[in-house]
Amino acid sequence: MASKVKNICIEKIFCYETKNFFYVIGSSSCKSKHRILKIDRRNKLHLEIECLDRIMSTGEMMSYLREQGFDTNKPTVAFGIAGFVTT
Repeated sequence: MASKVKNICIEKIFCYETKNFFYVIGSSSCKSKHRILKIDRRNKLHLEIECLDRIMSTGEMMSYLREQGFDTNKPTVAFGIAGFVTT
């Protein structure tokens, strides 16, 4: 069951991408709590970021990604977000 928004310490970042969106997943140190940012890549003039307003369990996060059409076994793993933002 998803939690209401609370602060969690993000230790690891995963990025999944499609032609139109980046999905940045922040995971807690115990890898049991996750937050998702959805970054719209379609508009070149301004940045649109949607932060899903809940903390997800691992099962909920994997289900969400499968609903978006991702192979959840193949993310890009990073320890910072700057490398994901490209022009």
